[in-house]
Amino acid sequence: MDASRHFVKDGLSINKLPIGYFCHKDVVLLEVPKGEAEGITKEDLEPYAAILAQVSFAFLCTGFEKYRTENPLIYQNEGPYIATSVGKYLSDNYPNLKGVGIWFPCTWFAVFSCT
Repeated sequence: MDASRHFVKDGLSINKLPIGYFCHKDVVLLEVPKGEAEGITKEDLEPYAAILAQVSFAFLCTGFEKYRTENPLIYQNEGPYIATSVGKYLSDNYPNLKGVGIWFPCTWFAVFSCT
C-alpha cells in the first residue's frame, strides 16, 4: 500500500488519507501476460479502457506467479513492473481509479488464479 507522497513532493501521506480511500467495491483482475523484467505499458491497458472507467482498483495478473515454484530466483529478481507512463495514462483518464497493483497470488493465499 502506498500514498501519493511517495511519488509527489506535496502529495498526501498515507496517514492523511481516510480509511474509505482504501476500501473498494468495484475491483477488477485484468490479465496482462508478462515475462521476466517486462514492463506493463499503456498499450497493454488500453484494451481495458471501458472496464477501467468503472472500477476503483485494478489488479494486473501477469502470470508471473508461476516462477514462485518453477524458478524462485527469477521470481525474486526479475518480476514484471508497471511502466512510469502508465501512471500518467491512468491518472489522466480514470479519475475514479484509486489504485493499481500487480497480482502475485500464492498457493496458500489465493482464492483463484489467472493461470
